[in-house]
Amino acid sequence: TKEKYSKALAEFTTAAEVKGWATILPTQRAVRVARYHVGLCQAELGDEAAAIKTLTEAANGSDAEIASLARFALAGQLVKTGKIADAVKLYQNLEDRPTTAVPKATAEMAHADALRSTQPAVARRIYENMQREYASDTTLAESLRQQIASLPK
Repeated sequence: TKEKYSKALAEFTTAAEVKGWATILPTQRAVRVARYHVGLCQAELGDEAAAIKTLTEAANGSDAEIASLARFALAGQLVKTGKIADAVKLYQNLEDRPTTAVPKATAEMAHADALRSTQPAVARRIYENMQREYASDTTLAESLRQQIASLPK
């Protein structure tokens, strides 16, 4: 796996750094996507500081879909590094500004998951609100029921 991510990192880095590409409209998006994938590869390879830096850059991009994916990945990386409060801010931003790439329910679920161990009561409240909001989605409702049941009382 490390070899696979190392190779992907090299290829995405090359694609993200091609200077002339930034002026060609369809390619601008490819560069932004490549930058996002560089951050994902860095995270998978355990380079947390580089991943956070790269994903932050990608999250500040002008393409709303790619930026939302980068914010979601960045929040996950922040959770891994113990920066829960910073991650929660990103998840709340994603909840307030959902995109096709990161729908509101996805951000809400990750937000609650991030708080499971440190603030189980808040996580429970988020899950319960989601249960009410998405009651018609039986698959999601079942997943939420399981999440609530597994929280400490």
